[in-house]
Amino acid sequence: SANIPAPAPRIGIAAAQQSTLQKVLSSGTLRVGTTGDYNPMTIFDPATNSWKGYEIEAAQRLAADLGVKLEFVRTDWKTLIQGLTSDKYDILMSGTSFSVARLKIVAFSQPYNTYYMIGLVLKENVGKYKSWNDVNKKEVKVAVTLGTNFEGIAKESLPNSTLVRIEAPAREYQEIL
Repeated sequence: SANIPAPAPRIGIAAAQQSTLQKVLSSGTLRVGTTGDYNPMTIFDPATNSWKGYEIEAAQRLAADLGVKLEFVRTDWKTLIQGLTSDKYDILMSGTSFSVARLKIVAFSQPYNTYYMIGLVLKENVGKYKSWNDVNKKEVKVAVTLGTNFEGIAKESLPNSTLVRIEAPAREYQEIL
């Protein structure tokens, strides 16, 4: 039998690079990407230059547990993932939902909330829409926030309706009003 050396261990690209956690600990700062426009998860008040909301509190707790400073980085819905992949922030905390496309690029924490897509109409128009089939018509405009999973869901589920993509900080419900 020949004396064949064992193959050299392979280190994956991710393992060869410094982990995000190690980078945060080394820098002493946790940079959190958040939109500040998704009540009650993340709200930015420009008058007081302050943040509040569930994910803001979670970010504060995470930074405290890690023993690092906290820096909020304002982002928008259409560039959530790009900001993470381009190192504008270390973690994204902004009511982000799962999608297969996103899962191919980034890792997700364990889910801690469930979101549902519901339709909103003016009270005076309630009688027009008894089912989603009544919404799935070319003459019906459906407002969605650009870059959200809800945009993709509406596009797939309501292919005949006219999608109106709203760019943050405006919100889809404002279009209805």
